[in-house]
Amino acid sequence: MGIYLIVCPLVFLAGFVDSIAGGGGLISLPAYMFAGIPVHNAIATNKLSSSTGTVVSTARLIKNKKVDWGFVPGTVIGALIGSVAGANMALIILLCVERQEYGCGSSGRNDKEQAVSDRDCMLFGDWLL
Repeated sequence: MGIYLIVCPLVFLAGFVDSIAGGGGLISLPAYMFAGIPVHNAIATNKLSSSTGTVVSTARLIKNKKVDWGFVPGTVIGALIGSVAGANMALIILLCVERQEYGCGSSGRNDKEQAVSDRDCMLFGDWLL
């Protein structure tokens, strides 16, 4: 029960910050992890709360007729392309770092079946190290 006295105000503060300027997840995600929630559940909970806020904000903008519908198709296509590219790049970077640090990025496959190529690691991953 005592952990809720710490986490609830932090999550409330995160929602307030997110509504004013964005970036409330930088407060709520560590709060969830501090509460002992596993990392994957904390990330999912954080995404659910931020997505809910986005849906409510979008609904209010549509209701108040503040949406310029001419821009919507282009922004949706751009968001989809960006999300797919970002997710793939994050996966490649993770696998390259894993291979660099532990030598196991290929998940036990031989050199011909590596999960990421040396070229991909040169383009995306090695600059992080």
